[in-house]
Amino acid sequence: MECSDNGRAEPRNKELLGSRPRAPQAPESRPIECKVVVRSQARVRRAARRLDDWRLCAVLAVCCFSQQAAAGIAFVQSNWSTPNGSQTTTTVTFDSAQTAGNLNVVIVSWNDPTSTLVSLTDTQGNTYSKAIGPTLSAGHETQYIYYAKNILAAAAGANTVSVVASTAVPYPDIRIAEYSGIDTVNPLDGAIGAAGVGSSMDSGLMTTTNANALLVAGNELEFATIDVGPGYTERLFTNDSSMLMDQVVTSTGSYNATATQDSGWWVMQLAAFKAATGGGDTQAPTAPTNLQPTVISSTQIRLELDGVDGQRGRHKLSSGTVHRRKLRQLRLGGFTNGNDL
Repeated sequence: MECSDNGRAEPRNKELLGSRPRAPQAPESRPIECKVVVRSQARVRRAARRLDDWRLCAVLAVCCFSQQAAAGIAFVQSNWSTPNGSQTTTTVTFDSAQTAGNLNVVIVSWNDPTSTLVSLTDTQGNTYSKAIGPTLSAGHETQYIYYAKNILAAAAGANTVSVVASTAVPYPDIRIAEYSGIDTVNPLDGAIGAAGVGSSMDSGLMTTTNANALLVAGNELEFATIDVGPGYTERLFTNDSSMLMDQVVTSTGSYNATATQDSGWWVMQLAAFKAATGGGDTQAPTAPTNLQPTVISSTQIRLELDGVDGQRGRHKLSSGTVHRRKLRQLRLGGFTNGNDL
């Protein structure tokens, strides 16, 4: 904390920094502006306080009881499997450890427009839901996107995804990815897919309803992906020349997924997933109540107040030499709510 007098700022409690405190000086009549830094696991707040005692500037250590804000969306890991020949069951493993509450995304494709996906499971028992599919390239290809929300934790290499087709399908292509910071209850915000012929691949436009969202896209194609569309990051590129790409958007709107190839048939799909929402204070500012100061020493006081669910927080104020009669001059107010102290 810093206290300023006539535009100058000096750190207080120099005893804690190993230097000798200055001799007391005569107090001035004007108050000093003090900045009290309020820290919690969820946020950092600063509040200005005006104190009548020019030496009563202190650090207020506090504990906030509100819910921690949600972390941002982040890519965690990806992998793929493209076995040669025809397979009924295809597997691919998450090589790194998985974190509980994250999102798994699985893109499934094969060179067969008539066979269907029978089951998609993993060894951890996560439940997979279909985002979109099948999207068909007539006479050539089938593709799906599936996802598992609020996944269970898994050690590195301990979670394997298994995809079962209705028949042995030629050249299956399974791509998997894990993301953090996604809604654990109802994450899907929409999906779209398209198929065509030519050098430009486009999923078509999809309108999101959540301002913060993860867009995950994948393609299957006749030749090789040359480049992904603007805003997207390519997360993997298989030996079938298909890919998985993503981007995070921060406003609602219409989005599509694009990429290019030399020529030939193609399939492109896009799915949007909502960001996790974090709790936060929604109450109007109120001054803290039921503060109970206790003098610990000539240089410290303790403030006590009732917290959430009857919890009592104890917080120290450290300063220079403080007289008991001056402690009553301390004025606190303007926190988001009294429980923040």
